[in-house]
Amino acid sequence: MMGALGVPPAAARGSRSGLAMKRNKSDRQGRSAPPRVTLAHVASRAGVSTATVSLVLSDRQEYVSQFRPATVEKVRRTAQRLGYRANIFASGLPGKATPFFALVIRDLGRQDTHSWHAWAFEGELLAGIVSVAAAEGLYPIVATLDHKSPDSGVGSTERVIAGGVLGSIVRAQNPPLEKFLRQQLRRNQRIVVIFPDQINRWRENAIIADNLDIGRRAGRLLAARNCRRWVFARYDVKTMRDSHVLRLDGFREVAEEVGAQLKVVRLPRDAAEVNGAAARIQLPPCDGIFAADSVLSIGTLMICRRAGLRVGGDVQLVGVNCSRWSAADSPQITSVDISWREVGELAMRELVRLTETGEHRFPSVLVAPRVVPGETCPVPPGPEAI
Repeated sequence: MMGALGVPPAAARGSRSGLAMKRNKSDRQGRSAPPRVTLAHVASRAGVSTATVSLVLSDRQEYVSQFRPATVEKVRRTAQRLGYRANIFASGLPGKATPFFALVIRDLGRQDTHSWHAWAFEGELLAGIVSVAAAEGLYPIVATLDHKSPDSGVGSTERVIAGGVLGSIVRAQNPPLEKFLRQQLRRNQRIVVIFPDQINRWRENAIIADNLDIGRRAGRLLAARNCRRWVFARYDVKTMRDSHVLRLDGFREVAEEVGAQLKVVRLPRDAAEVNGAAARIQLPPCDGIFAADSVLSIGTLMICRRAGLRVGGDVQLVGVNCSRWSAADSPQITSVDISWREVGELAMRELVRLTETGEHRFPSVLVAPRVVPGETCPVPPGPEAI
């Protein structure tokens, strides 16, 4: 299901209105709810200013440390005695217009061949974002978007982004949302895009994997195993993603350096299709394979095994973002990965920095990959191999 979490549907709004009517009726019968304790109430009882109460109760050390310990204790004790509870939806933190930021992620509810990837790597991404946000006293308003559906969920996502948040972190995007994001950037809204599909269009305000280096590292791994007949596995589509083009460029660069032959093969877009067609898909003679992403990596492994090839022996296989994938009857794929948790932390820190400096733009950041050893291409010792 698409849409912004935290935005009540019409039915929910109606039921809340009904609840309010019931409460009003109770009030008229003399059973009114006690008035809400505000910062002003606490300030009056403690004998300090409302600003002092706001800063002390923020529980952020950089603000609390400005006051004498006796004042801090008096404010906290008074707030506890009065039963004060912060209304985080109605108040902002000092120096910020609001403590909320928009977080646009891919719809994780779909069950398909990408589900394992979504829950594993994208879960790490969320963990990185949330960990930094929690330390900064910031809260995400989450919107989900099916990046394969051009229109679904875009309207509600746009309302969240334009709804007064301090900024936005966007992992999922499609053409309509991308157009909207560019409009918001021109209006000086703070936006951080993570792994955009159209890399060349995001010279600013994006976190991007160093895809060229991903291809180079895969090539160096195969070269270290003395492979000389290489295959690059890509999707059977007319136009490759920008990231896959760069991975092929880096892979080809190393192939030329070591004198390896390189052929490109096309595989179905879906791993289930690859599995069903694995018996009839023919790979050219090769001793080393680099698959452009996680689904292609798993599909290529299936094809090799159906063909009777001993992966890690007869042929070496290097994948991308496969370190979290495992199957009881399959070898672990040697993978060139990005630390998705570190990417989440980086994106959140960048949004915080923009907020603190009042800036709105930053040069896009390339994130270096890492090699996660597996069984499909043993990694030799020494950093020069990877």
